[in-house]
Amino acid sequence: MFRPIFLACILAIFSSHSVVAQSNQRTQFNEGLARFNEMIMSGELGAAVAFLRPELELGDEEIAKINERLGSLYSDDFVGSDTVRSETLKGGFRQELLAYWTAKGEYFFVYLLLHSRDNQRDVLSIQYDTDFHKLMGLF
Repeated sequence: MFRPIFLACILAIFSSHSVVAQSNQRTQFNEGLARFNEMIMSGELGAAVAFLRPELELGDEEIAKINERLGSLYSDDFVGSDTVRSETLKGGFRQELLAYWTAKGEYFFVYLLLHSRDNQRDVLSIQYDTDFHKLMGLF
């Protein structure tokens, strides 16, 4: 009689820990995505890439060059952003397609490939383009 109750308690403890870990990971992802979006919206693509992929160790000149390229494509500020597509893959992998647009209807797209493991989420690939079909083709 006590064994089923004991097993149920153990299961409840481990299940709640797993839910908390997933919840914290999702919260961290959402906070990171919000910060990334803020950077893109303000024209700081280089800083956004450095934020998501710190292991690339981009220098100030490289970041400025990336920002300059984005600025040359879009003379107006971005006024909106959203997730176009989000897909959960197997083994903790996920891909996201984000869109940003100006008041003139000019669009900028960002593709992210992510992997969740050991209670952390790594950004494995970040690609960006003005061509929707090029990045949508990655799905």
